[in-house]
Amino acid sequence: MAEFKTEIIGIEDFQRALVRNPQLIISESKKFIQRAIAKYKSGIINNPWKLGLGGGGAPVLTGNLRDTHLTNISNFEGRIYPSASYSKHVHKNRPWLDYVFSSKMPDIRDLEKDLLNVIVKDLAR
Repeated sequence: MAEFKTEIIGIEDFQRALVRNPQLIISESKKFIQRAIAKYKSGIINNPWKLGLGGGGAPVLTGNLRDTHLTNISNFEGRIYPSASYSKHVHKNRPWLDYVFSSKMPDIRDLEKDLLNVIVKDLAR
């Protein structure tokens, strides 16, 4: 079963920056994770895979599968995953999460760049 896990690439350099200005790094990291999860969630909600048609998001008959995705967010990690009991079986034949993950990756990379720019500007002071 697919789930999204967003984490910071280059965590070693990031940890060194954390020592220098922990509050900024924690605050900006949490903003990044929240924005990334929001991008993924919008991909699930706004890109339904209507039954019988091609598409990207969660298959939609009643909307329950699409609407039951949960999120967990911490300072350095975020997860979004379906909680419907049948989601694993549906995803096996209709991998909507894989589609959303790949379609939102350019947006996530832009968010990563924004995060790193804020950190670099702080380190340059």
